[in-house]
Amino acid sequence: MSIYVKQAGTWYEIPSGGAGLPGLGGWADITTATGNPTKHAYKDAAGVDWVAYEWTSSGSCTTTEGLVDSLLVGGGAGAYNGNTRGDAGRFLSGIRQIPSGSHIVTVGPGGSPANVGNENALLGLASSIGSYATGVVSAGGGQGAGSTATDIYAGMPSSITGVLVEYAQGNLPSPRPNKGDGGTPPSGPAGSSGCVIVRVPRANAKA
Repeated sequence: MSIYVKQAGTWYEIPSGGAGLPGLGGWADITTATGNPTKHAYKDAAGVDWVAYEWTSSGSCTTTEGLVDSLLVGGGAGAYNGNTRGDAGRFLSGIRQIPSGSHIVTVGPGGSPANVGNENALLGLASSIGSYATGVVSAGGGQGAGSTATDIYAGMPSSITGVLVEYAQGNLPSPRPNKGDGGTPPSGPAGSSGCVIVRVPRANAKA
């Protein structure tokens, strides 16, 4: 059976077994997962059984070489100097090839509110799995990961866990835990921490 995944507006056919994609291979097996990730097991609208591992604190995983579908959200920035909005955490998603072995999973914390002379405190730090990382974010205009001309604070939607969630919104008065939201003045709430989510077909989820 083939699995169809949409990435950057294009649908890709990935066989659930066998040779997989030329030059890339098939899906990776996830054989261990530490750090107490939440497992989301579900069947999508196309009838494909998935298991998604969601880390909200740092840990690790061990995989065979192959493909995973991933979502990484970095920590959001805190508000700055009482009048500058915190940008949302950096957002990376899509199918990627992962090597065999053990991979460190880091969940980026959100930045604290900061005043002049303490700018580094407000930084939202990167989330990563192995060498794949989101980058760091600071205060700015409160930009969300899905910023548009009509809504600069918008986040990015994803249903990688089986439930549609909007991640990485900017300029929120009450940033949501583990969604990578940016804080807003004047009281200057901290940005929220990010998350790391990796999913594979159920047959490849062995942890």
